[in-house]
Amino acid sequence: MSRPDKTTEATLRMLHGAVPSVVPPSEPPPAPLPPRPRTTDTARTMVYLPPVWKEKFREIAYHERRNENDLSLEAFRDFLLKKGHKVD
Repeated sequence: MSRPDKTTEATLRMLHGAVPSVVPPSEPPPAPLPPRPRTTDTARTMVYLPPVWKEKFREIAYHERRNENDLSLEAFRDFLLKKGHKVD
């Protein structure tokens, strides 16, 4: 008798709650990824923007061939300078 395909086995397990008679050997789980190195010169933060502003940031970033994070940093830097704070 030939072995049923994986879809058939899964369907049978769902219907009968049974494990198929032929169980392939399980593969070991993949090794975890190494942690990303933390940099001390940046801090992560989350900013909630109105959808219209977010779309404008995406549009500007696309046309200037820059990423949105760089635009955000520029905006924050300009804001701090405008308020009289020393930046960099």
